[in-house]
Amino acid sequence: PPRHFSMLLWGCYQIGNVVIVMNLLIALMNTTIASIQEDKVLHWRFARTQIWRQYFDHCKICCLPFPFNLLEIIMNLAMMTIKKLARKERITSLELQMEELGKVDDKDYLDLVKTLCGRYIQTTLRSGEK
Repeated sequence: PPRHFSMLLWGCYQIGNVVIVMNLLIALMNTTIASIQEDKVLHWRFARTQIWRQYFDHCKICCLPFPFNLLEIIMNLAMMTIKKLARKERITSLELQMEELGKVDDKDYLDLVKTLCGRYIQTTLRSGEK
């Protein structure tokens, strides 16, 4: 009967679709893995730089192992307390210069320049190591 023949054709069509879609999926996965393998060193350097920035650019994060991080936390608290007391007693030279010039908004600019200079020095030191 024609109904059985049409069901057979429909089943063959579905099997063919599954085979083609699976081959497409395998090809896409292969392409993705190949592109990752090509850029794995770049990705590794990027991840390493993120971790490095997380631990060494921010002074508030403790990066020592357990017994020593307690000493670091105590030291950071002591330094923070000393800095706050020193700020109350006197105005830093940078703030005094900015008050003289009347440019309070330039503090962000000066902080940016300081950060960029530090990064430049670190980059030159790293390139000198290679």
